[in-house]
Amino acid sequence: MSSEKYQAFVLLNSSNNGKQPQYLAPLTSIVNNNANIKEMISDAILPVANRPMIHYVLDWCEQALFNEINLVIYDENITKLRETIQPFIDLRWEMYKTTLKDQSIKVDDNITIKEPVAINIITTKYKNEGEILMKTLANKIGKKFVLLPSDFITDLPPQILTHQFFQFTKFNNPKKQLNKTNDDIIMMSCFYKSQQSQVEKKKSNKNDYVLYNQLDRSSPYANVFLDSYTTENIEKQKYLKIRESLLWKFSKVKGSNLLIDSGMYFCNQKVVEIIRQISKQKINFVHRPLKKIFRDLARRSWLHSQLKERIAMFIIPNVVNFSQMNTITSYLETNRFMLNLIQENNPKVLDLLDASANDSVNEQQPAGVSQQSQIGNKTVLMTHSNVKKSLIGDNCKIGKKSKIIGSILLDNVEIDDNCIIENCIIGYNARIKRKSKLVNCHVEGGFIVPENGMFKGDVLKRDDLDLVDEDDEKSEDGKKSLLYGDNDILEDDDSDDDDDEEETGSENDYYDEELEDAGDFQFGF
Repeated sequence: MSSEKYQAFVLLNSSNNGKQPQYLAPLTSIVNNNANIKEMISDAILPVANRPMIHYVLDWCEQALFNEINLVIYDENITKLRETIQPFIDLRWEMYKTTLKDQSIKVDDNITIKEPVAINIITTKYKNEGEILMKTLANKIGKKFVLLPSDFITDLPPQILTHQFFQFTKFNNPKKQLNKTNDDIIMMSCFYKSQQSQVEKKKSNKNDYVLYNQLDRSSPYANVFLDSYTTENIEKQKYLKIRESLLWKFSKVKGSNLLIDSGMYFCNQKVVEIIRQISKQKINFVHRPLKKIFRDLARRSWLHSQLKERIAMFIIPNVVNFSQMNTITSYLETNRFMLNLIQENNPKVLDLLDASANDSVNEQQPAGVSQQSQIGNKTVLMTHSNVKKSLIGDNCKIGKKSKIIGSILLDNVEIDDNCIIENCIIGYNARIKRKSKLVNCHVEGGFIVPENGMFKGDVLKRDDLDLVDEDDEKSEDGKKSLLYGDNDILEDDDSDDDDDEEETGSENDYYDEELEDAGDFQFGF
């Protein structure tokens, strides 16, 4: 099945959305000290190895040859997004024109050169992912579509996923209990095993417990997604509760809390039709994140007396590098991983960057920049400054005798003389005044650290300022060609008003159809 028949919808995080958890706060807020307000930016704009995060996602979509690429955003600050996307578009068109001029390629009539796929930005006024899907995107969706997050980097070829979704049609329901079609797999969710360091795992041991059934013994990656439960709910209930109706239909259920939902969903148009039917009887069904909606569709497949449409589950192989930057720690680790990758594959790139950095300082007393560091454009390093295993953005200034170790500095950061910055992330436009020492700190954009400041393990931000929160009424649904937008929201799995009963699979969640005996099989702790 060709990827060209898919529409891609990339759901961008928006810091202006009050219902969305601020995964990368305080980096997504910038203090305007003159106006005494905070301005918000999308997570997708933040850099990874001095390149915007969203560029990596667009690269992946380009490789997939999707028929359509759409960025879905709630954020009103469209100017910043446009500025971030435009260089990517310009580069693609420049490469396309260069390729056309290549005589050696033009001679071969069998080679066709396609224009770059247009990148659309779709605006929405809704704050829940389910509402965005059904009220903003549903009328734009064709036969097949892909929902993607904006915070992942992977070397997994997208063709593997599109092919795998196509291959799932081989595993049709052998009992043929579906009325209309045997092609009962309507979507595929992608899960990955955490590749975090041991330190990060200890900090965020809150993965959902996922239940699934293996479709083919020869392929551990092809499964059917059956159910999931949050860690908080299981701890509250003191056991993992599994419905007997599930066990009767799937006797070899597997469970794991090591698998993480990537937020990548390959769907048929029938998914929208089913959700629309459910919403007519259960009004609040779409007022939730996609993760919960698709979990309920998975429960729907086995909860009734007859099997219904199923959700496939593809487990990304361990040999694949997959990183999702939905925590500050994972954001830091991904930057370090990408820096090491650049060093391994093309160390000369960093050598050139180091040379350009040293050109801006006194030749007799140059700054020390390690080979495992990356320095942005127009960044100035003063004499005797030292940068080691760090990423420095554009237009930064590092003062005399200052040391930057294992840290990330975003654009326009100013570090005064005699400062020590170790294992920190410094947001846009921040300033660290002289003789300050920061260790393991996260600094909000625009924040000013006072002279002689000493901080360790702190989040430095201004809590006294109200966030700039655009009114929903100012945003309208719309689609603008090539570069315009308004954001999706990623609501935490337990942030809505669902009660405990829903988390354990209450039959009240599943419409007006007759239900089979729904006893529970319990695993105690």
